[in-house]
Amino acid sequence: MTTKIDALATYLSCSADDITVNGHYYALGDKDYLVVTDDEADEAARESILDSLWAFRPSFLAAHAVEGVDAEVFCIVQSAKFEDATPIFKRLITDLDAFVADAIALDGRARFLARYDGNEIELDGGFFAYRDN
Repeated sequence: MTTKIDALATYLSCSADDITVNGHYYALGDKDYLVVTDDEADEAARESILDSLWAFRPSFLAAHAVEGVDAEVFCIVQSAKFEDATPIFKRLITDLDAFVADAIALDGRARFLARYDGNEIELDGGFFAYRDN
């Protein structure tokens, strides 16, 4: 059975001993990777999306909002609150699960997990890696 560290070491063409581990994060030199299972990637993407609602396009937010709340409302709140708009937006979205599913369907999980390059790396053993820096 392939482990996460072995799968990443194979991908990076290095020894597992060269990689340091901190939770789900694995580092080789100055390169950090989130290494997760498919389910863990889904959960991490969900958390990232729900933590960054303030950064979504108002039109996308409005498509998932309670009746009567349009893109202009999201735009005004976003402009005034920036990151502090996220808790407000959580209350205005009718179905957070559907919102998350649509965001992932449109942009993929890597958009929310791979801050370095936006790429999802499929590793041996059914694991996925996302470069963080």
